[in-house]
Amino acid sequence: MKLKYILLSILFPAMTILFASCFDDLNTTPLDPKLYTADKAYSTPESYMQGLAKLYAALGLSGQSGPASAEIADVDAGTSPFLRTFWYMQEFTTDEVTFTQSDPGCPELSYNTYSTLNNPIISGLYYRLLFTITMCNDYLKQTTDERLNDRGVDDALRANIQYYRSETRFLRALMYYHAMDMFGNTPFITENDPIGTYLPPQRSRAELYSFIESELLELSDDPHMTEPRQNEYGRADKAAVWMLLSRLYLNAEVYIQTPKYDECMKYARNVISAGYDLCPNYAELFMADNGENTDARKEMIFTINFDGRWTQSYATQFLVAGSRGPNDPNFTQTSGISKSFKGSRATLTFVRHFYPGIDDFLGTMDEVVDDGNGSLGKYVNTLDNRAIFFTPTCHLPMSKNAGSSTFIYGWPSYKWTNLTREGIPPSYTDENGNVISLTEYPSLDYPLMRLAEAYLNYAEAAVRKSGGTCTDALALEKLNELRHRAKIQAEDLSSFTLDYIFGERSRELYWEAFRRTDLIRFGKYSGNDYTWEFKNGTFPGSAVPKYRELFPIPASDIGANPNLTQNPGYDNAISNQ
Repeated sequence: MKLKYILLSILFPAMTILFASCFDDLNTTPLDPKLYTADKAYSTPESYMQGLAKLYAALGLSGQSGPASAEIADVDAGTSPFLRTFWYMQEFTTDEVTFTQSDPGCPELSYNTYSTLNNPIISGLYYRLLFTITMCNDYLKQTTDERLNDRGVDDALRANIQYYRSETRFLRALMYYHAMDMFGNTPFITENDPIGTYLPPQRSRAELYSFIESELLELSDDPHMTEPRQNEYGRADKAAVWMLLSRLYLNAEVYIQTPKYDECMKYARNVISAGYDLCPNYAELFMADNGENTDARKEMIFTINFDGRWTQSYATQFLVAGSRGPNDPNFTQTSGISKSFKGSRATLTFVRHFYPGIDDFLGTMDEVVDDGNGSLGKYVNTLDNRAIFFTPTCHLPMSKNAGSSTFIYGWPSYKWTNLTREGIPPSYTDENGNVISLTEYPSLDYPLMRLAEAYLNYAEAAVRKSGGTCTDALALEKLNELRHRAKIQAEDLSSFTLDYIFGERSRELYWEAFRRTDLIRFGKYSGNDYTWEFKNGTFPGSAVPKYRELFPIPASDIGANPNLTQNPGYDNAISNQ
């Protein structure tokens, strides 16, 4: 059963401590309209679980009053959920997605020209991350032994709260991880810091790395962190801790300039041996009923859960509707969604990872790129059923004067869908016996962590450690499992290189918000060794300055907190636009 995130009325009073200039008067007005105090908010046994649910809700929802409500100011409510702003910044800035629309902040991401000028997407993610960290801190502050004693909490509930606290620490570490990855040097605050007008200090990327690592290592040994696959679906357990440690160590050379290959392999191996398994059908991982599909769930390690009736969000609506457009006249039937934003398309540079012979056959509408389920046509490709692209009327290469804002140029992916395995949208029966199709807000659960990533993390660390061609037995076994699932008609790998891993991560994890971090780690984000259409705002693409591997800290927060300094390179970024 999915963890539901609706109708919560928990107040987090300490959320007034940060960023008053960018939230909706949190210094004077609490989030909950009932004006709960902390003691009233935590006056029932159920309230502690409700408080935890609020923390999980921050990953996918915009606010407590439905998809049009916002807890973050200065950004459109529908854009404000963590998942949506995070996805934008990881994908729009890369070869995986070029966005047609001119929504505020989006062109600067697609053209890699973001600066200290206000960008609502960048500031939206920044404040969402720190807002969620603040809520986690307050939950930890409200569940100390002293507070529980004051409220007379009984032993049985107290025992459960210890597990809730461990999950809260994980969620805080996850938010700090993304803050460190995206912004490098951010404000830092824990439950031990004062509330009120306290201005938090800035911590370096290395200091944040150390904190995140220490928290996760403690949670890995914490008896109150649930063992793998033993928690409620959608809640974190030790496998999620190990997966995040694996990510942290895989990117350690970027974060702290020190490789951590053995550590990455250790925690990826922990996940691999924890009893998860690949979903036999790749496409089912991204369908509306993936949370009810036992085959899909056995691959899921940590998910953000949605329900088209009860947990409505524009975050997942965008994932499905963003790549649908009028070029597909039957998009509701092919996607299960009633909206089409005609915005997200992959570039030719990215599509080459699936179709290496595509350049020989560009430019005519009848030479259709296959989606992996039919004939290959003229394209030179090893059959790979992960290539889920809509191409009958959207497959022309972008050009200097056409493509950045015209939907027929590029390759929309239909990987995310609001259709179930039966090929229909989810539905429910109302009190009058009417069957209501849920076609406005998707019901798919977002796999923030899944087993395939552990396979790829382990293999990448192994090949980086080898310094060349790798023959690690476990890595080969797991890479070949991914190839078998993708129906690749070629012999099994007997060795592999780092270039192969880059291509395989492209094919396995595309449109899942890994790309920017991956490109940086592989040395392909900045510079001009790897370019794509409209990289750095030019065609066919040019070098992105190195400093843009970090996003700027919003100028509003720099102005509000004298402890903060801007990331290098951005002091002159405004005048260079």
